[in-house]
Amino acid sequence: GSFQGPPVTLEDWPKEYRYLSVLQQAVREGRVPYFLTEPIVFSRKYLAIPETCLSPQVALLALLPPGVFVLVNALLMHVAFCAGVWLLCRRYALSPVPAAFLFLIAGLGGHVSAQMAVGHSMWTGFLLLPFVLLLVCALAEDASSGATPVWLALALVAILLQGALHV
Repeated sequence: GSFQGPPVTLEDWPKEYRYLSVLQQAVREGRVPYFLTEPIVFSRKYLAIPETCLSPQVALLALLPPGVFVLVNALLMHVAFCAGVWLLCRRYALSPVPAAFLFLIAGLGGHVSAQMAVGHSMWTGFLLLPFVLLLVCALAEDASSGATPVWLALALVAILLQGALHV
């Protein structure tokens, strides 16, 4: 058959699929998912669960099954990660060897990869940290910049919208 995403019954994937099924129904019906019929993680209030993805790309759930959405979202976050690392390397003129080391250690580190593999898709927010690092460094270099704190706040909001409260 066709690819449907990670196994629904493995590790924490049942909880993830439940989150995404509720969100998918809300997206398809054009409503906000305020309450659940049965609690997930001790709450019937869906928006009170901080590890749910509420970023703009959830609109893709109107077209994609939850498992495929998990893969597409992870790929989008990896593209953002690559862009953030590239911007860091360009700004600080890193040569290819340290740049590759940064990319491999930060992007393919075991802890975050293991978290995502067992059904903690909210850890994709970790992949936005190069932007936080870039903006914190920019702020340290020029504290008078008025736009940098705004961009930093937006990067942190993007991480939270991924459901990455853990980060």
